[in-house]
Amino acid sequence: MTNLMTKTQNRISSISNHLKIIQQGKTISFDSHQRLGYRSTGSNPDPDDVLVLVKTESNLRSLTLNRPKSLNALNREMIELLTSNLLKWESSEGARLIIIKGIGRAFCSGGDVVSVISGIESEEEKQRQSQSIDFFRTEYRLDSFIAKMSTPVICFLDGITMGGGLGLSMHTPFRIATENTRVAMPETAIGLFPDVGATFFLPRLDGQIGTYLGLTGTSLFGWSAYQAGFATHFVLSEQLPHLEQRLQSLSSSPNLSYQTINSTINEFSPDPSILLDPSNDKLKYELVNRKREAIDYCFGEDEVEKILIRLKKIESGEIFDEFEFQDDGKIDGKNGKGRVEDDLKGWARDVIETLMARSPTSLKVTLMALREGKKFNIDECFLMEMKLAATFCDLKVHSDFLVGVKHLLVEKNKSRPNWKPNTLSQVNLKTLSNTFFSKPSKQQDGSSLSFIDTRVKPYKSYPYPIEIKLPSEDLIRSLVIGDLRGFSGNFGITESDLIKFFKNPNNYTRGDGGNGGICWFDKVGVRQKIDEVLRRKTNIKRVKTDPNHHQQGEEVLEWQH
Repeated sequence: MTNLMTKTQNRISSISNHLKIIQQGKTISFDSHQRLGYRSTGSNPDPDDVLVLVKTESNLRSLTLNRPKSLNALNREMIELLTSNLLKWESSEGARLIIIKGIGRAFCSGGDVVSVISGIESEEEKQRQSQSIDFFRTEYRLDSFIAKMSTPVICFLDGITMGGGLGLSMHTPFRIATENTRVAMPETAIGLFPDVGATFFLPRLDGQIGTYLGLTGTSLFGWSAYQAGFATHFVLSEQLPHLEQRLQSLSSSPNLSYQTINSTINEFSPDPSILLDPSNDKLKYELVNRKREAIDYCFGEDEVEKILIRLKKIESGEIFDEFEFQDDGKIDGKNGKGRVEDDLKGWARDVIETLMARSPTSLKVTLMALREGKKFNIDECFLMEMKLAATFCDLKVHSDFLVGVKHLLVEKNKSRPNWKPNTLSQVNLKTLSNTFFSKPSKQQDGSSLSFIDTRVKPYKSYPYPIEIKLPSEDLIRSLVIGDLRGFSGNFGITESDLIKFFKNPNNYTRGDGGNGGICWFDKVGVRQKIDEVLRRKTNIKRVKTDPNHHQQGEEVLEWQH
């Protein structure tokens, strides 16, 4: 147990390196092509204080976060610079494509939570609201605007991308992972919850992956970030400058579209043979087979305590009487006791230890928020998050956020903070719901959030062409069971039929009756994704008679619910 706690403490400690005190200072930006504009506390700006580089080339605009020593952590000035430039470009006909990237080892490691808690501790209520809650409001306003921009935005996630960094990127249509990418939402470790629109994004990942990552704060690296859905493309880091040059040329093309941008990025993906290197851990995806079955099985529960019960049964080698983990990664209803290999037992043990180190209140709020977020549109999720953030910042109501940041990030302790309440059993769900999720009264001005007007209206699913990212498990399921218009049917399809769907660019009937023009097989990793889903979720069924013109006795796919 001590070793496991040490591993958890090390993970918490690593998070603290990405969430540091942001020093106040000059804010400088490059405005237009190679021209410097700034607002400064002095007459001669220091180049080291350039927080965001702004560049114009042809019809391409780029924003580069430039605080490498702080892993490009966001402060208030950076958020304001990003917002003002994006607002200007969204209304400009000259800006047709936007890139957001970072200098150094990180795209963006998160936000300035240490300055937020300094506001929480202020004796003056108005000052407390302005210095703490207003930071979240400003950040959410930017992230919600990015989520509804009409101008295509491309994010280079070439390094650490956590918390606020995901807020900048996860709602954009094009998110490029590299071998250097590391993504995580580690907020429950500091007594908060996954925010910046994560309550919308995470529930829309495959299965219960989003719930697992949101509760535990687990990091995904490189290829895993792509396969899990945090990125829409995978490109080796050394290729990014060449890709940017191509995008600059493309930005002035009369044929610029989501599809042409997607195809252009796909051209820079690595040769699939590189992905077969077993020695490169950054090109492995671990949330597959048994582990993925275990994640869906455990994190599909709607109470944290029940999640832990299922994890403990996996850790001990037991599964509920009706389930057994098979060698092929399936959960099957055959025998009374399960057979779970040591690596899965160890995984369950680590996850239990991680959850027990987290704030009990944060865990329960997070789980409730993710379940609500699955039903909400994008604006409703940000409004919910604003209410939650305001409540977490109110010391009269709850102190875990203050306690977590001070204990782990300011004082650099590696032990578990003294959460209040300190155990899951002490957190009453009804009280929690009334405290964190009730509609704010007129007196609670601090939890208000105003949105920037956009042409894109609030949505419940991302409004981008589906072929930009890897095919979702839901799409593959729809094809197998015959739910997708214009394809398959009541009698099932063969695996070769399924592959044809993803290879043929004119195989999909859109809702308006037109052809979709979709082709996934120029995107690296598609076949790996399809194969893993079919291996885990389908069986082969031999049909005797098939009105869909299959040969008698042909093997078709049968989805396992």
